[in-house]
Amino acid sequence: MFRPSSADNPCGGWVSEANQRGITLRCQSGGPDTVNGRPTVRWDATAPDGGHGSLWYDQNLSFIVKILRTSKGGVQSGYELQNIKEGTQPQKLFEFPAGYRQFTLTRLVDVLIGLGQWQ
Repeated sequence: MFRPSSADNPCGGWVSEANQRGITLRCQSGGPDTVNGRPTVRWDATAPDGGHGSLWYDQNLSFIVKILRTSKGGVQSGYELQNIKEGTQPQKLFEFPAGYRQFTLTRLVDVLIGLGQWQ
C-alpha cells in the first residue's frame, strides 16, 4: 500500500518504475467507482506481456484502497482496505515492528509485473 504522489495519475509511480526497467506500462482512468461505500476513481493498467490490473484511488484519503492484478500467467492477486475510519492515529502505529521491513514502490512494481512475489 502506498500514497501516490499525484491525484491526477495515481499509477504514475508504477509507470515510471516500469519504464526504468524497459517495460511499457499503460495506465488510464476507468472513471468513478465505489469501494465499501467510499467514492473512488478506478485506474486500469496493462503491460505488453498481457498482465493487467486495476487500482481504486480514494481522493478524500489520497490513498489507493483497492488493487486487483492478473499476471501474464493468469495468477490473480490484490488487496482491499475495509472498515476505513478516518481520524487521528497514535504515532506508535507508524513504527515498524521488530523483524518487519518497509515495502517499497520498486518492490511493488516487481510484484505487479511478475518479477517477484509477496513475502
